[in-house]
Amino acid sequence: MSTSGDPVSHEVPDAVPDAVPDAVPAEDETAPRGAYQGHLDELLARFDRHANRAFHDCSDVSLHELRVAFKMIRAALTPLRSPDPADPVRAAARPIRKLFRAAGPLRECHVHRQLLAVHMAEEELSIPEWIHALTAREMSARQRFLALAPAWTPTVALQLSHRVLSATSTCDEPELEWRARSLFAVLASRLADVQQESDMSTVDLHRVRRLSKDARYVLGLVTALAPEKDPDPAELDSRLREVHRALGGWHDATVACADLRGFLDARAGARLRHPELYAAYSERLAASAERHRTQFDGAWRRLLSALGVSA
Repeated sequence: MSTSGDPVSHEVPDAVPDAVPDAVPAEDETAPRGAYQGHLDELLARFDRHANRAFHDCSDVSLHELRVAFKMIRAALTPLRSPDPADPVRAAARPIRKLFRAAGPLRECHVHRQLLAVHMAEEELSIPEWIHALTAREMSARQRFLALAPAWTPTVALQLSHRVLSATSTCDEPELEWRARSLFAVLASRLADVQQESDMSTVDLHRVRRLSKDARYVLGLVTALAPEKDPDPAELDSRLREVHRALGGWHDATVACADLRGFLDARAGARLRHPELYAAYSERLAASAERHRTQFDGAWRRLLSALGVSA
C-alpha cells in the first residue's frame, strides 16, 4: 500500500485523525456497494457480543476483545467524523465510547494480576499489602463497569448502524475508501517521522504505540472496502501488530512499576511484611519493560522497511 501523501503536522492525535481532505479524485464507479455498512455492522455485532460476555464474566479476554472492537469501530467511523459535537454519528457512538472507557480500569487490574503471576509466581502471597490494594481497586472498577449493564441493549448498536446508514447516503463508498486511504497515509507518515529521532523518549514510544494501533485498524477498514486493490496486506498488518505488541508489553510493565512505586510512596514509613520482595518485583517489572523495549527496536526496523522508509 502506498504511504505517500501531503506533508502532515507532527502533532500527535489521541486517536486516528479527525480531518481528511474534502476533495475526492475520480474513482472507479464499479467499486462494490455496501461493503462499508457491512464491515461496520460486523464490528458492531462483535462489540455487542463481547460486551454481553464481559457483563457476564468480567474476564480479561472479554474486556480486551471489547476494547479492541471499539477501536476498530472508531477507525471505521473516522471517515464520517464531523467536528460538530451534535453530529448524529458521534452522538450515536457515545454509549459504546462510555462502555469502552469504563472497561479500561478493570482491564488494567487484570493486567496487574497477569504480571504478578508471571514475575512473582509463588512469592505473590508474600506481598499481601499490594494484593489487598489491587483487590479493592478491582472490585471498585468492576462495580462501575457493571453499573452500565442495564443500559446496554441491542438497540444501542442498531441505532448507531442506522445513523451511519443515513450519513453514508451523502458519502458514497469510493469516497469513503479514498478517505480511509488518506487516513492511512497520514498515520504512516507520522510513524515515518518518528524514525528521524535517534533516541526515542517515553513520549515517543507512547506515540508510536498509539499510531501503530490506529494504522492497523484503518488498514483493516481499507482492506474491507477494497480487498481487490490490496490483495495481500498481511505483511504490513503483521509488522504493525509486532510493533504495538512489543510496546504493549513495555507499556504494561512500565505502568505497573509506576503504580507499585506510587503505592509504596503512599505507605512510606508503614510496616511491610516483606519489603525486599517489593524491591524484587519492581526490578523484575523494570527488566521486563527493558526486554520489550529491545524487542521493539527490531520490530520498528521491520515496520519502517514495510512502509518503504530507510531506518
